Amino acid sequence: MKCQLAALCEAANVSADGKINILGEFDTINTAQVPVVWPLMVFVAKVKVGAADAGRHTIGLRVVDEDMQLVAPPLEAQVGIADSPVPGIESGWPLILRIGNAHFQSFGTHTFQLRVDGTILCELPLHVRPTQTDTPS
Repeated sequence: MKCQLAALCEAANVSADGKINILGEFDTINTAQVPVVWPLMVFVAKVKVGAADAGRHTIGLRVVDEDMQLVAPPLEAQVGIADSPVPGIESGWPLILRIGNAHFQSFGTHTFQLRVDGTILCELPLHVRPTQTDTPS
């Protein structure tokens, strides 16, 4: 398994023919103060799977701060991955997770970790930064 694509965005879906549509990709939240609650974000990934990946797996999403401390309870699910319909060709497996009311307690970089069977498949940073204000001269 390998991660071909990962993004945070405002909205996403998978079309009838399997294309991932992403709207409003971002990697930074600017805010006047923390803690901040972000009303809705979507974690999107496309995972390439081959014949060796067929079977049951535990997939999870963890969000950690700069000290590698969890900032929210991890999400985990059991998934079944089927054999590729074309032998020898990897299949694309889309993953779309909607996250409502995400709390960020501090400024800094928060990392979204996509894990499969406990191993990090990909990491995606989200920067929470103070809003820049113009100061009069």
